[in-house]
Amino acid sequence: MAEFARLTVTLEEQCERLGGMIAVDLGSHDRRITSHSAASEPGIRITKDHIAKAIAKRAADEISARELSNWAAMLLMNDAYDWSESDEEEIAETLNDLAWLRTG
Repeated sequence: MAEFARLTVTLEEQCERLGGMIAVDLGSHDRRITSHSAASEPGIRITKDHIAKAIAKRAADEISARELSNWAAMLLMNDAYDWSESDEEEIAETLNDLAWLRTG
């Protein structure tokens, strides 16, 4: 899960690694993640640095807009990821904005 947060594995690779423990549907209209296991404790810490690096990867064309959007959606909807500290509101708002990027 930490590798996905750093964007060193794709969403597809992450789901494959989890072997059915999570079901992901990130279509352009309905976006759902269903976990079939308990979230890790403590959660994987997400910081503004994660977001900055993800945006930089998009700017460098290393990932597509859809990959960036799916990354943000996965972080938002999966309880394994946590950003509940001083920058909580800013991180949540930025992830939400990224999750709903127009990718069509």
